[in-house]
Amino acid sequence: MQTSETPPTPTDPPTRLWSLVAILAAGTVVALALALVATVVTRLGEDRPRASAGDIVRPEGSGPLPSDAATVDLPWGPVSVAVGGATDEVPEELGDGSLIAPPDGGSFVRVDLQPSPTKGGGHPFVSTGGMWQSRAEVVLTADGTDYPVDGPDGLGVGPGSPAPTGAPSRWVAVDGHPSDLSVTVTVAGEDQVVAADGTVTRGKAEPLGDLPTMEEIRKENSSTCGGGEQSGSSRISVEPSDVSGCAVDASLRTPFVDGLGWAPKEHEYLVVQTSYDDVDLVTREGESWIRDMHLSARLDDATPEDRARRGGPALGTSATHGSIETFVFEVPADEPTDDLDLLLDIEASPDDPFSEDTERLRLAWTIPNEELA
Repeated sequence: MQTSETPPTPTDPPTRLWSLVAILAAGTVVALALALVATVVTRLGEDRPRASAGDIVRPEGSGPLPSDAATVDLPWGPVSVAVGGATDEVPEELGDGSLIAPPDGGSFVRVDLQPSPTKGGGHPFVSTGGMWQSRAEVVLTADGTDYPVDGPDGLGVGPGSPAPTGAPSRWVAVDGHPSDLSVTVTVAGEDQVVAADGTVTRGKAEPLGDLPTMEEIRKENSSTCGGGEQSGSSRISVEPSDVSGCAVDASLRTPFVDGLGWAPKEHEYLVVQTSYDDVDLVTREGESWIRDMHLSARLDDATPEDRARRGGPALGTSATHGSIETFVFEVPADEPTDDLDLLLDIEASPDDPFSEDTERLRLAWTIPNEELA
């Protein structure tokens, strides 16, 4: 009698395969869950205040100026400007600024601006107003988005405050991690752009780098006006010894004058500092006269654009005579001008409260153009 044996049932291969897939899927879910939890914990664990894009962090301290900093010539003096790469943190050694976190998904970009050392006292800054009006605006451009670096905590500077408040560095909060970075410094509507590699696009500011220094101007000899011609009244005249009391102390060509802005294309400003003395009047009758004097100027028969004010020698050189007047003309760039005519108009009246007589006298000098810048 044969005994029928039932063979062992082998493990079903498809069932074993599905078990392995289930284990792997479960492991993936766990890994994703752990990653999500880690992300949430990290975000929830960020106890520092988070900056918004455009915020400016002004650290208490400052690191060394980057080696690729560029020199930008501003009308009142050169400054060093640099822009760093995007970073997730402000360095701890810079103080409380490191306690601020970057924008969510964003970063910080360092911008530096500080005055550069100058030789010979720098070059003159000429202004037509009693108060300096110019100011530099600084803008960081990151991947096409502009972030102004001005305001109370920013890097805006002017002739009266050429250094930024506090440290020369700022950390600007930006979106993302930009790689295309530049800084634009704007004065009176004219831009100078500093790329991350230190190259500079200067525009109308290019000639500022070639201006003479105050020391160089002081070394130039002033020129006397020479003999002047009198015209006008026959009742009063000027002592012959006083007629030559006039000089051109210094002159300068510059692309920018505070209050006038940048000279038009292919033009520049000619700044002429003059000085003159009070004059003694003589009369036929020996009367005592009260006088009022006014100095004016003509160049190529043109009147000045304005006069430099603020008091004192505008070009940094001492005055040859007691009274100073500085005239600003607009002239073609790099071309000689005609001669300069200086006209001293004197209005005099007798020192008598009951007299209504008024006499007018003019002294005129001509300064050859080769005596000018």
